[in-house]
Amino acid sequence: MSTPSLARLPLSEGSIANHAVGDYVAFERTLDAALVDAYADLILDHSPLHVDETYAKTTTFERRVVHGMLLTSHFSSIVGMLMPGRNALLTSIENDYAKPVYVGDTVTFSARVVQVDTARSRLRLSCIVLRGHEVCARGMALVEVRR
Repeated sequence: MSTPSLARLPLSEGSIANHAVGDYVAFERTLDAALVDAYADLILDHSPLHVDETYAKTTTFERRVVHGMLLTSHFSSIVGMLMPGRNALLTSIENDYAKPVYVGDTVTFSARVVQVDTARSRLRLSCIVLRGHEVCARGMALVEVRR
């Protein structure tokens, strides 16, 4: 699995009819300092735990921690680009952050279809962030596929 730029994720033509329980997509990304700093600027969260290596070393984490919502935001990329893709709208997401992700870590973002509601044109996805084999975050997403 390569580490794509999000600008280079392929756009799926997504339709509810194209998906079944068990469908799976994933991509890998390295969360470097430039990305975390840009995200901090975008959302105005400059907590030193996220942006100050010297400060982070004094905490129990010992390193800069990636914003949890930066992780979660990648599920929007999955929904809008990969599964289902075009015509999809992420309408709800619930997450639990099990382990911190650190600046410089390479993680895999994945989603699996766990429910298809063709009558309401919705998918429910199980979403996971992995660092190697370690689950760092997990959640459920509800996706509406517009016609």
